[in-house]
Amino acid sequence: CSNELYRKLAAHTLRAMKMRIHDDGFEYAQRAVAILLEERNRAVRYKSVYIRVEEETAGFCADGGKYVENDIRNAIKRTHAVFSPFYCEVMGFGSGESEKCPSNGVFLASVVQYIRNHHNLT
Repeated sequence: CSNELYRKLAAHTLRAMKMRIHDDGFEYAQRAVAILLEERNRAVRYKSVYIRVEEETAGFCADGGKYVENDIRNAIKRTHAVFSPFYCEVMGFGSGESEKCPSNGVFLASVVQYIRNHHNLT
C-alpha cells in the first residue's frame, strides 16, 4: 500500500527534523504528509487534509480539523525551536536562526517536496 510507504517516509523525515514523536502533532503531520504525497499534484486545500486526518485518527470531535491543525502547528513550533541542520535543509533555511517559523502549509509542502525529491517520487 503506497499510503503505508508514504507514512513511513514521512515519519522518518519528521523524526530526522527533530519533531518530537510523542506530540499529537507528530502523528497528524505524518498522516498529512502521506495524504499530500498521495494527492500528487492536485490543488491542495489544507483544511480538507486536516479533516481527513481527523477522520483517519477517529477524531472525537467533528470540529473541521481545528485540533489537528493546531496540534500540527504546535509541533512545528517546537521543531522550529530546535532548528536542527536537517530541518534547515528541508525548509531551505540558511544557517542564521533569524528565520520565522513557517506556516503549516509551508512546512508540510516543504516536507512533501523534500520526500519527493529524495525518494524519486513524482
